[in-house]
Amino acid sequence: MTRLFSNIPRQLRQVPRAASAAMVILWLVDGSAPASCQEPRIDGLTVGQWQQRLQQLDPQSPEAVESVESLRRLIRHPDVVWYTRRQAALTLARIGPRAKTAVPDLIALLRTREADSMRTRSWVLRALARFGPTAAAATPQIVAILRDPMSTPAERGGCVSALARIGVAHQATVPALMEQLERQPPTDARSSAIESIDTALILEALGAIGGPAAPAVPDVIRATRDARESIRRTAAQTLGRMGRSAEIAIPCLVDLILDDPQPAVRDAAAVALPLTGPQATRAVRFLLDDSDPEVRWRAADAVPHLLQDRLSCQARLTQMLQDPQPDIRLHAAESLWRITGRGEPVVGTLLAGLQDSDRQLRIRALRILVDMSPSHPQVAEHLRMLLKHANPKVRQAAVSGLRRLKLNP
Repeated sequence: MTRLFSNIPRQLRQVPRAASAAMVILWLVDGSAPASCQEPRIDGLTVGQWQQRLQQLDPQSPEAVESVESLRRLIRHPDVVWYTRRQAALTLARIGPRAKTAVPDLIALLRTREADSMRTRSWVLRALARFGPTAAAATPQIVAILRDPMSTPAERGGCVSALARIGVAHQATVPALMEQLERQPPTDARSSAIESIDTALILEALGAIGGPAAPAVPDVIRATRDARESIRRTAAQTLGRMGRSAEIAIPCLVDLILDDPQPAVRDAAAVALPLTGPQATRAVRFLLDDSDPEVRWRAADAVPHLLQDRLSCQARLTQMLQDPQPDIRLHAAESLWRITGRGEPVVGTLLAGLQDSDRQLRIRALRILVDMSPSHPQVAEHLRMLLKHANPKVRQAAVSGLRRLKLNP
């Protein structure tokens, strides 16, 4: 009996209770339902048939382009189950600009008053995000939902993701994200996870837009002083993705490398610093001379990523090959090889690292040697010599290196 009633059409379950009993009895007696309650057909196909077709449809095929109008009718039909409409909307988005006529339909659905409007908004925002700049016309409606205090965290997240993908295709995108970042309440390290996610999503969206989001740089710099590690780290990463547009953030990134208590934040700042423009070279040279070993190795790692004047750091990196800290010697060796292309000055340092008692140092030295090998055949010869080393761990590292080079030990 349970199975029998589970087959009752969805439409019959949604009609008023007073009328539903008669309709269900009619359906049970002759297996049919009133015309208004039968499963809708879109261009001659049932919803179930459309579900199968959507699973097989290649969004890049001519057939997909020919199906655009049918898919538009599918997402607009209120009696089609939500997950089929969602699948149709995402398929339209994957088709891309050739399905741009669907964007007004999706905008209309953002304003929907359907019973499951929150669920509808969720998949509509996902589809608009996939459309990217093609969905620029949806920006005002997306911004309105983002500003709405009644919007759920999931809806706000969907809005931010969509704006990130639309980018500067609409002039309101960056100001809207800046407004949201500025409106984030003062927080401390105990702030709620939802507050942290909101701020992090906005920062990541600005980073995805990159250089054109330059007006937001002061707000992102402010976020680097947040009490939460995750927000400071994301803010540093965002500044790096903004590139030259974030050149005014160089002092801020230097301060993070020198003073932030969390290694993950210092790492993110060191990665971002060389990407922020020519002035970063001077800052990196300054950090190479710092008394803190952790600052020196992060600065050494930054050198190959400088946008210009990398060779101005060559002399200092060469001196660092004699640093008393073995890990700093390896960082300097790798950066020196990457900026000069010459392996001879650093092979000795790397082979010494391969014989170090610290397993992590051996792993790092081996990786650099293997990376160097295509342009430095002598690496294989050095590894073969280590096959006779007294330390079995060194011999094992040499065997591993030769195998990675696809050579017999």
